[in-house]
Amino acid sequence: MSKSGSTKFYENIWFQLAAGYLVLSPIGSGVYDNTKKIPIITPILGAFKFVWNVVLDFNVPLYLVLIIATIAVFFTRNHFIFKEKSREIEVPNAPFLSYTEGVLKVWKWKWTYRFDNFENKYRIEDLTPICEVCDIKMLNYGYYNSYRCPKCNKYYATAYQSWENKTDIEALIIDNIEKGNYPK
Repeated sequence: MSKSGSTKFYENIWFQLAAGYLVLSPIGSGVYDNTKKIPIITPILGAFKFVWNVVLDFNVPLYLVLIIATIAVFFTRNHFIFKEKSREIEVPNAPFLSYTEGVLKVWKWKWTYRFDNFENKYRIEDLTPICEVCDIKMLNYGYYNSYRCPKCNKYYATAYQSWENKTDIEALIIDNIEKGNYPK
């Protein structure tokens, strides 16, 4: 489109289709005329006729072929389903799975783990600060890293000196796990 908002004639889709047809039809006709003398389709048809006459020319009833195909699809499908289910069950048990809470900077935090099948490792989830008075999960107050206890209404705001954010806390948890610095 031009800056004035009007389209030029060669930007119209119908013009492009008509021009493409006018250019490609003589080229396609010339290619067809030149390859008509060379047998291209004949070997392909011969291969289909060979498969039809030699491979598929058994005197087997159609119902028997359908029963065998159904059984083959059923066993193949169930094999993949059972293989996928068994893959889900094989979650390694790690010694740090009981490490789900701790005071890492100033606040107390709780979290859970989820096993990631694609990366074959555990991920930290539901990382939440805990009220030091009521020992329940705090709610995000709406400001960046500010939390409020739903029970006692105590506000926890991050100060510059004790910057509590989930990224840092997750890094500290991973560091504790890697170094073995967690309660066992």
